[in-house]
Amino acid sequence: MNIHYDSFMSLEELGARIPSYYPTFDFDGPFINKSHEYFSTCPVRDGILVEVRDHPLSGTVIEGWLRREDSLKLYEIAYFVAGDILELGPYHGLSTSILSRATADSPHKKSIYTVDLSPDNTAMTSHHLRRMELDGNVTTICGDASSVVRQFASKGAKFEFVFVDHSHSYEAVY
Repeated sequence: MNIHYDSFMSLEELGARIPSYYPTFDFDGPFINKSHEYFSTCPVRDGILVEVRDHPLSGTVIEGWLRREDSLKLYEIAYFVAGDILELGPYHGLSTSILSRATADSPHKKSIYTVDLSPDNTAMTSHHLRRMELDGNVTTICGDASSVVRQFASKGAKFEFVFVDHSHSYEAVY
């Protein structure tokens, strides 16, 4: 595993600069595979936010706020971890689709559990994943993240990767 100390940011730097994508895991070449490479060249809006469609032939753009660097890192981590993944805050499923594509491509079989407070967001996430045929390894849960995490903990559930994006304020994420 690689640690890139120059990509670490102080609280004051968050949102002020975008660090480059650096691989955490070792793999040959600049990309793991074609799916991973896609996020380095896919369409973007506002100059930085990736646009992923839920179907290759004129599908709907999945709403979300991920940069190329975010997408590359999410794919990489989801591809290499061997255990299950928990996502808090999928919104309409952009990050979930990336996580699911990576797990589908990965040699490690695992499941994704994604939690959103909004029934509409949960429904949109499920809709996009079905259209992309990426719903087979994803369980969408509509509920309060704190309550759902406590339920998982009471059952002894373990996750190798947790992506927390249920709020964009430091206090709520903390």
